[in-house]
Amino acid sequence: SRNLSATGTGIELLALSSLAPAVVNLVSPTNRTVFGRGTNLCLQAVASTNYDIISRVDFYANGLFLGTSTNAPFETVWTNPPADNWALTATGTDANGYCTTSGVVCVQVLGVTVAITDPVPGVTITEGTNLTIQTCALTDIGSISQVAFFANGGPLGATTNAPFSYIWTNVPAGNWALSATAQDHTGLSATSAVVN
Repeated sequence: SRNLSATGTGIELLALSSLAPAVVNLVSPTNRTVFGRGTNLCLQAVASTNYDIISRVDFYANGLFLGTSTNAPFETVWTNPPADNWALTATGTDANGYCTTSGVVCVQVLGVTVAITDPVPGVTITEGTNLTIQTCALTDIGSISQVAFFANGGPLGATTNAPFSYIWTNVPAGNWALSATAQDHTGLSATSAVVN
């Protein structure tokens, strides 16, 4: 405070406030976490400010918008993220519209893909024929360790060597839904679309 008059009857009060910027931290997932294909990622952020309320937190992966949370705990679920390296961030916005962005959290999503390339859908074969089922199986890291083959959900057999194909001998009459499941050396797996 200070005097404003010669008599000292006028007083001016000066209120000083330390307004620190809002703080936003992405607490989940943690940095350098590796996920398998098909895993849903729960992103969680802690946001605070000493002068206002946080009205929303927006979540991003490589700059792509994932979702918004308007209530604590601030979180969103990223469903089935594609295989890639992802830089995750969270941006908090206070009631006055001021924004603060968290530090970057880097994660990796690994993936295995498999598709039946032969036979093609709708093909007709003669009862008792030997049918060669061919696949294309890939993994984002390491190598494919096995491809298993199925007909109407029942196991036919498996192969551990490329090219990943299987000969189904003496195919019985019927309508068959063929599928294949590939697994890499880390244990990640994926199942192909069905070929009828």
